[in-house]
Amino acid sequence: MRRINELHLKYGREAERLFYLVDLSELENLEPQVRREASEVIQNLPLHGTAIYGATLKAKVLAKLMLTAARIMRGRDGNPVSFHDLESEARDWINERRRLG
Repeated sequence: MRRINELHLKYGREAERLFYLVDLSELENLEPQVRREASEVIQNLPLHGTAIYGATLKAKVLAKLMLTAARIMRGRDGNPVSFHDLESEARDWINERRRLG
């Protein structure tokens, strides 16, 4: 997970706007330390939307906790979160966000 966070930070520094497309279909748990580290990374990215698909109820709750913590620490909410059943729906949502600017 640390390596993924490092790559997100590296890529995020070079991007003007960033969108997350997240497949949580296999997520069973996120340790508190992992949630904290990911929340810290999210605070430093130019995120303009996160589309999550395939998440169980438990995964949705974990993702919402992590993203809400990052939003509170960041002090602004430029990263709306949207949950979808299918990847295609999540991609459509991101494409709409991109089009809106």
